[in-house]
Amino acid sequence: MVLLNTNTIIYYIFQKRPKVIQRVKAYERSGRKYIMHPICYYEIVRWILGLQDLRERRRAMHTIRRFADERCVWVEIDEKVSQKAAYVWHQLRKLNELIEDADLFIAATALVYNYTVVTNNTAHFQRVPGLTIENWT
Repeated sequence: MVLLNTNTIIYYIFQKRPKVIQRVKAYERSGRKYIMHPICYYEIVRWILGLQDLRERRRAMHTIRRFADERCVWVEIDEKVSQKAAYVWHQLRKLNELIEDADLFIAATALVYNYTVVTNNTAHFQRVPGLTIENWT
C-alpha cells in the first residue's frame, strides 16, 4: 500500500501538480486506498489553518476531510512504530544524517507495515535504510 506524504497530498487535492494528479488517479482506478498518517493529516490541517481567505480555508478543510474519509485508511502510531522510529533515529544519528521527527515517524510506520512512501521530499526519506520511496512529481 501507498502512504502519501504531506506534500503529495497537497499537490493532489489542491491540484498543484498535473503529474501527481495523473499518478494518483491511476492508483485510484485500481481500487486501492491510501494510508493516511496522523502526522500528515496534522501537517495538512496546520497548513490549511494558515490560509488567509476564510472561504478557501473552509473549502480546503472540507476537501481534506472528504479525501481522508473516502480514499484513505488511517494508520496509528503504535508501540512497534515508536520502537522502529527510535531505532532508525539511532542509526541516522550515528551517520550524522538525522531527519525531522515527523518524517521519522512516517518512515518508521512505512517500514513496520511495509508501505511505500510517496513524497517529493526524497532528500530526507532516502536516508532511512530499507525504506521504499517514490516521487510522483
